[in-house]
Amino acid sequence: MGQSSRAASFGSTAMGMGASATGNAFGTAIGAGATATGWGNTALGAGAVASNNYTTTVGDLSVASGLMSTALGDMAYAKGDYTVAEGESAVAQATNSVAIGHGANASTANSVALGNGALTSSAVATPSGVIGGTTYAYAGASPTGVVSVGAPGAERQVTNVAAGRVSASSTDAVNGSQLYAADSAIAALSAGGGNANAVSYDSSSKSKITLQGANGTLITDLAPGAVTASSTDAVNGAELYGVTQSVTNVSNSITKINNTLTTAGWGAQQNASSPTGYTYGGFITDANGNVSNPAVLYVPNTIGTANAHIVLDPGQGNSQYFVDGNRSEGHLPEGTVISNVANGIQDTDAANVGQVYDIVSQATGGGGVSATPKLMSAMLLGAAPSGSGVNTSGLTTRYTTAAYYSNVAGLGNSSGSTPPSDVARATGAGSIAIGSNAYTPATAGTAVGVQAYTSANDAVALGSGSVANQSNTVSVGNDGTSSYTAYDSNGNPYTIQNAANTRRIVNMAAGEADTDAVNVSQLKGVTNALGGGASVNADGSIAAPSYVLNNSTYSDVGTALQAVDSDAQSGSTNAVKYDSSAHSAVTLGGTGATSAVALHNVAAGALSTSSTDAVNGAQLYATNQNVSGLAGSVTNIAGDVTNLEGKVADAVLYDSSAHSSVTLGGTGATSAVALHNVAAGALSTSSTDAVNGAQLYATNQNVSSLAGSVTNIAGDVTNLEGTVISNVANGIQDTDAANVGQVYDIVNNSQSSGPSVQLMRASLLGAAPSGSGVNTSGLTTRYTTAAYYSNVAGLGNSSGSTPPSDVARATGAGSIAIGSNAYTPATAGTAVGVQAYTSANDAVALGSGSVANQSNTVSVGTYGGESALALGANWYVSDRLLLNAHVSKSTGGGSVGASVGATFGF
Repeated sequence: MGQSSRAASFGSTAMGMGASATGNAFGTAIGAGATATGWGNTALGAGAVASNNYTTTVGDLSVASGLMSTALGDMAYAKGDYTVAEGESAVAQATNSVAIGHGANASTANSVALGNGALTSSAVATPSGVIGGTTYAYAGASPTGVVSVGAPGAERQVTNVAAGRVSASSTDAVNGSQLYAADSAIAALSAGGGNANAVSYDSSSKSKITLQGANGTLITDLAPGAVTASSTDAVNGAELYGVTQSVTNVSNSITKINNTLTTAGWGAQQNASSPTGYTYGGFITDANGNVSNPAVLYVPNTIGTANAHIVLDPGQGNSQYFVDGNRSEGHLPEGTVISNVANGIQDTDAANVGQVYDIVSQATGGGGVSATPKLMSAMLLGAAPSGSGVNTSGLTTRYTTAAYYSNVAGLGNSSGSTPPSDVARATGAGSIAIGSNAYTPATAGTAVGVQAYTSANDAVALGSGSVANQSNTVSVGNDGTSSYTAYDSNGNPYTIQNAANTRRIVNMAAGEADTDAVNVSQLKGVTNALGGGASVNADGSIAAPSYVLNNSTYSDVGTALQAVDSDAQSGSTNAVKYDSSAHSAVTLGGTGATSAVALHNVAAGALSTSSTDAVNGAQLYATNQNVSGLAGSVTNIAGDVTNLEGKVADAVLYDSSAHSSVTLGGTGATSAVALHNVAAGALSTSSTDAVNGAQLYATNQNVSSLAGSVTNIAGDVTNLEGTVISNVANGIQDTDAANVGQVYDIVNNSQSSGPSVQLMRASLLGAAPSGSGVNTSGLTTRYTTAAYYSNVAGLGNSSGSTPPSDVARATGAGSIAIGSNAYTPATAGTAVGVQAYTSANDAVALGSGSVANQSNTVSVGTYGGESALALGANWYVSDRLLLNAHVSKSTGGGSVGASVGATFGF
């Protein structure tokens, strides 16, 4: 229904200009240019397209192209199979996706975009996470899609979320109150409030744990740690007890060694006759007790014979070392720190550096040894030491074992004998040096480890070869060139080695303040913002971005922006610019260009009376389809159309600017003009629709079916403007109601039988009629009831007595007049109703005051001297869908109208 509409498949419906339902079956297309091409599709709205099976689209220019998809809203687009797009310009692209809201876009399969401008992105599987160094497996590790309520830069809160189940297998969403409870518990734990007996780090840097016992805290049940050169395990009391036993098992006394001691077993004593030639473990002393072969070779079971220096075994490669005790040459080995160890108490407890410091302090007395015993047990350090008690008579502060290679130096400001060059030396005030060649000249400096060196005040060098050359720092290893200082959240510094031997800082939180360190994830955020392929490489280096502008590649943002600015200033040949500074016009191809330029990827512009948007090809195509759907051809247009008011010869125009009448053929035309393809108009008391020939034919059939004779009408008809009772069956019994068809039959019978009818039962019309049968003897054609107000006039060319002035009069040949003052002088005219008037041949005036003054028309009602022709028809396409068509024409102003409609029952 509608110009160029087409319903070509079984059970299909097409309504509207250019509407098309051409799919397999049961398609519905309603609206100008609406298209339904698949099985069971529905397209509602101008330009709406339902192009796949079982799809539904509602809204102007909406499209549902995915299998079983639904698009609701102007320009909504359901592209993927089983998708739903709801809202103006909403797009559901991927399979099983849902987009709800203006401009929402669901581009990920099995996903939902909720809200204005919401966008979806790919689901990211997160099977596990690391919290506090522990990996936890997560439920829902393989997501099939996402639900998005916003877009980057346009995020939304999700509110009124019920509390989700919290369990290892739960995939429920949790709300803020649940997270608050978790945060509160974590905060309590971090402050020790979660459990009064909890042990926690001192700060988020996890660099230190301070146990809270008033007299120290005992760590028990400590497993034995590995005792190797590379071990960083804590040792327990049993392990330390074993070392102590080894030391205390050295019995007897070494009071004086003369000459050479070549072999000494446990508990053995040997007295040499002279102090020269003393050897121990391969070392040789001179007459003064000095070692004459101090060279150390890192070769198993080998003692050197040269002056003091270190010789490496070939297998050691580039191991770090000092050359001849000179720290300006060679390299330093790395050391390892075991941190946060409490004071050991039981045999299986670990001992910390503080306990070692206490031992040293007790040994030195805080300023020098003033030992009163004559004999001190040997204190041995090293890989495989051995020795016996040493007589401390005459010692003040420093003391060494016989081999000098594992020495403990006391406070640096003490005085005493001068040790060999490779003993530990603590010369700074309040300094400590432990280990062969350990050295600290700094105030309050600490050097622990073979060749450890502390040159800065209050600094600590821990581990073999460590160098601490920055104040208030702790250094673990150094390559002899430079070091770096970092600080934890409490302001405690670390020394980090340089690039030749660096260390990573892991588990670093994201920095916040200006002076905070940033982690790699924050750095990745920066590279992502740069775009152009910028990224963080696996080795921590930065892959520079690459920007291509005007066929030139730029690897940094600054240069790329300069290039853009340069193009903007100089006018790049590829730039689109306004024609002038007024910004009132843009010519593609440049100002003054004559060659057309294509503009691609144009978004659909708004279509409204106030819109200034550009429209794209798809929108113009839809318009062209609507235009091309106009039936008929314009084959010859002569001249210019300059004024639509009278200069288009084939146009149907109003008779005047008042728009009160239309005369077919033009104002003042006298020749009748046929009006074809008129839809059936509505038939009701308030309808102003035109009716078509089919509707008039049906009326004529009803009128012509009036048969029988009216021979006697008794009673008064006082009110013909009552209520219409429809769908009345033919009356049979005396008390049955009669319908209009039966009345028409009576009229027709009366016309055909003429005066031969002798007696007829009174036909009564009106509000309260009364009457009796009338003897028609002597009557010819006309007859009336006693009150003359409900009259039926027969053929107009008959003769007889003159009726009163207010009776029905049918004076035209073959005319019919029914009702008080109903009058028809026209040939074959029909006037039914009080004061109904038919002046045109073959016309029908139905209803009180109706006027039919156009030939072959039906008029229902009149107003202000004008009446209207209204024809229409209704028919059911199915048990739920009712279609109707109407056409109307006013007799006064000559206006013509037409309409179509559809009613669908749910």
